[in-house]
Amino acid sequence: MARQPDPRPEALSLTTVDGGPAAGDVLCRLDDIADGKAKTFTYKKGTWRLEVFIQRRGDDFFAYENTCPHVGLPLNLAPNKFLDRDGTALFCMNHAAYFRIEDGLCTAGPCLDKWLIPVALRLEDGNIIVE
Repeated sequence: MARQPDPRPEALSLTTVDGGPAAGDVLCRLDDIADGKAKTFTYKKGTWRLEVFIQRRGDDFFAYENTCPHVGLPLNLAPNKFLDRDGTALFCMNHAAYFRIEDGLCTAGPCLDKWLIPVALRLEDGNIIVE
């Protein structure tokens, strides 16, 4: 019997983040992120910190909280680098876990069948906007 993935988490709304952007705010332009590259955004208050990243693929983008579901560490060790060597999957440098770019499902590694937490954003007139 095939193993079923855990239920996908609800999208994180940055409007609920203390000090975060408001609904309708422009986070950046899609063109600010080169194809195949990522951009991170960090929100802090005291010792609390939330980092999210946007990974661009062509005319699409995918946004996730930068937290591996295995132990809660960031996926990346180098700034704005989230892809594996082939550029075909998101990769956790701390745990060697692979995630599908399009939906954040872990396909290999210690958090198999768990999900990255998506971030609620939309594309409008070339702008990536907070939902």
